[in-house]
Amino acid sequence: MAKNSSKSNKRHPRRLPVDAEAEVEVFVVGSPGTGRYTWIWKWGYNQNLPEFIRNQVANRFQHLPTRKIEVDSDRVSVTVLYNLYFEIKDDGILPKYLLDEFNVYIFCFSVADRASFRTAERYWERLKLEHPSGFVTVLVGLKADLRTDPDTLAALEERNEKVISLEEGQRLASKMGTKYFECSAINYEGIHEPISEAVSLALATNKVKVNTRKDGCCSII
Repeated sequence: MAKNSSKSNKRHPRRLPVDAEAEVEVFVVGSPGTGRYTWIWKWGYNQNLPEFIRNQVANRFQHLPTRKIEVDSDRVSVTVLYNLYFEIKDDGILPKYLLDEFNVYIFCFSVADRASFRTAERYWERLKLEHPSGFVTVLVGLKADLRTDPDTLAALEERNEKVISLEEGQRLASKMGTKYFECSAINYEGIHEPISEAVSLALATNKVKVNTRKDGCCSII
């Protein structure tokens, strides 16, 4: 079963006016092949990823589902985005849009791919150095079902590698100052919790747009 490293289920009081709805954009950062697209698709549409979608290529970043959810008693419209082939270049420079346009991130890796684990840490380190105004983040280990998959374990053993342990994920999250979650999209386990946590952090730090209805109009506060 997918796990998260936080032992607290404490809910925060409402942080928005009663008639308000927040808008949050969450950017998912990770290596290709980690399973992030399948996870986000199932979060947004509650269905398996269609093959034609699986094969498409994005130019800049890919808009994925927008869902209205409730987090800590607040109504939030959440849009999840990611870039199919976003990589840190050898010089470590991040795309300017990633720094300027977003401040809520989920860093992810596959628990069966140690290289993706190291890359997630590197992405975070670079973003921490270069982001102009600060950001909130969550760490997610994807494909958690592979930790006990015999074929995966056998393939890793042949390469003298091991899966990423829960403890390793928790240690990296502690270094990042955030929470660690694990998700198995194929088993529909842990799909919602990472995004809800990222949105809750965004609400707590005012990294949201807030729409309120006054006289039938929508205003930003």
